Amino acid sequence: MGKRNFIIATAGHVDHGKSSLVKALTNTDPDRLPEEKKRGITIELGFAHLQLPDPGDSESTLEIGVIDVPGHEDFVQNMVMGVGAADAALLVVAADDGWMPQTEEHLQILSYLGVKRGIIAVTKTDLPEADPELAEEMVREEIAGTVFANAPIVSTSVSDGRGLDELREQLSELLLNGGKRSSAEARLWVDRAFTMRGSGTVVTGTVEGSPFHAGQNVVIQPRNTPARIRGLQSFGEVVEEAVPATRTAINLPDIDVSADKGKAYICRGDVIVAAGESCDVVDVIIRKSNRQISERSPANKPLKHGARVRLHLGTSNTPARLHLASDEPVAPGGFALAQLRCESPIYAREGERFSLRDWPETATLAGGQILEIDSGKRTFRSEPQQRFLRTRADASDEIEPWITSLLERNGAVGEPSLLSQSIFDFRAVQEAVEKMASIRRLGRWLVSEKWFETLKESICRTVAEWHLKRPELPGYPLLKLRDGAAKTCPDGLFEALLTAIPGLSAAGNFVKQDKHVPKLQPELEKPCAEIRAQIAANPNEPPSRKHLLVSSGHERALKFLINIEEVVEIDADNVLGAEVRAEMREKVVAHLQANGASTTSDLRQLIGTSRRIAMPLLEQMDKEGITLRNGDARTLRQAK
Repeated sequence: MGKRNFIIATAGHVDHGKSSLVKALTNTDPDRLPEEKKRGITIELGFAHLQLPDPGDSESTLEIGVIDVPGHEDFVQNMVMGVGAADAALLVVAADDGWMPQTEEHLQILSYLGVKRGIIAVTKTDLPEADPELAEEMVREEIAGTVFANAPIVSTSVSDGRGLDELREQLSELLLNGGKRSSAEARLWVDRAFTMRGSGTVVTGTVEGSPFHAGQNVVIQPRNTPARIRGLQSFGEVVEEAVPATRTAINLPDIDVSADKGKAYICRGDVIVAAGESCDVVDVIIRKSNRQISERSPANKPLKHGARVRLHLGTSNTPARLHLASDEPVAPGGFALAQLRCESPIYAREGERFSLRDWPETATLAGGQILEIDSGKRTFRSEPQQRFLRTRADASDEIEPWITSLLERNGAVGEPSLLSQSIFDFRAVQEAVEKMASIRRLGRWLVSEKWFETLKESICRTVAEWHLKRPELPGYPLLKLRDGAAKTCPDGLFEALLTAIPGLSAAGNFVKQDKHVPKLQPELEKPCAEIRAQIAANPNEPPSRKHLLVSSGHERALKFLINIEEVVEIDADNVLGAEVRAEMREKVVAHLQANGASTTSDLRQLIGTSRRIAMPLLEQMDKEGITLRNGDARTLRQAK
């Protein structure tokens, strides 16, 4: 039998019957704490499992993890933790109470976190004072203009069961008509961490992205703690693989649930990932609803630059400072680019949604989307960064603009790191890259075609101008060209870039036009002839370099002779004619083959030169692996 997995979360005002509705649908009471049962309200997140038949496949079932959230205003921070990973929301409104402050606040939170699909259940329709039709009409007015504007509304009663079958049918239809789930890296935000006798530490949460496997090595963020999964349970059953959209318990050996003992630990708000890094600065787009939660809510005031807020991301709750791109506050109904500077590290993915609450946790102020992780504080307000952020903010969840924005700003990016820590499916990223004509692949790098053309033109112009200025040289110095390009070209890309430029090639330590042949300039002909004559006068022991270079023209002429390999450097102070050096080396090799080890003095006399020439020549042969020195004697190095 096939299974399709989903997560739904409840939302709504306190005492509107969320937990009772979950119990009626699933036969599980999500309120598990004694205090919850005593007070009759939900305080912590509750969980249940709903199994429904797949209307399109009689051999398949829908396995739905239900997360029941608190509705009281004092526990909104717990509510936020439960809804971020939901495929859809079940918004509950009591027929006798109608739309209330936490109904509105929960709806805004769902909107901020990107939960766009939902069903509204009107509860308590069996009460004498309830008017189901009026309640539905009121709800429809309240959700107008929101992400739930077209959501189905179902009148229900847990007392007599009315509407429950219709609600199940609507849930099935809603979940089956949803978009494709991302298969980015596996992730589980921890909402509970506890110790079980005989098992050790167990954490629970909702699996997102890709599956987790028993025995898998993982990382606990934001402290970058390595761990290993000993075992997994999903919906109460032991499994070898925990798939996305399942409520899962993970057994982690050697990990504590308390930071007090000085050991590696895990707690609510941490996240288990296959790979990834933490950060403490993120660039974001902030959006603030123009709807009021209540007349006295702090959320009605503009959100100011420098405000201390609480960043709710996944199940984490992190203090942060809000830095706006401009000094203008964000008024209700407004939006702004901003930077969140967290007081402790967080784990985040580019593209994911978050909500902001005030420091005392009395109101939800705004929400938004993370545009870049691990951002730079000093570059945040720069025009290139602001242009980059505006492109991403306008694109929302479209992959191509997120790719082009990065390449337009950076010019190039290593392909393995492209959107690697983001909400985007890595296969979809690869498919998008293949379709984009504005991207060029150079080895493991992806580069902007515009950036490539600009840099290519600059390099070609630099080399061409150098050939005109110094035609006697084989080309432009490679290291100098690389250093100049390093301002825009990442490490490791330069060689691949050169290979991709038609008409250019590397020649030793130089870059040249393919058609270029070193040519002596007229003013260097006389110095060149003088150097040739001096070397030819005593080929086995030519003058030292300082005696040859009597002017800047002579220096350029000697470089020309070295570059065309007529003259060879044997060290920084001495040169030989190329043919003479080759003859000396051949004599040394032949002598050592015939006689074995020989001293420096013997070899010097053999080639007929002074120690000034013999010593650097023999040391050069040592470095090149031709000879092997042992004290004052040399032998031929044996081939391996």
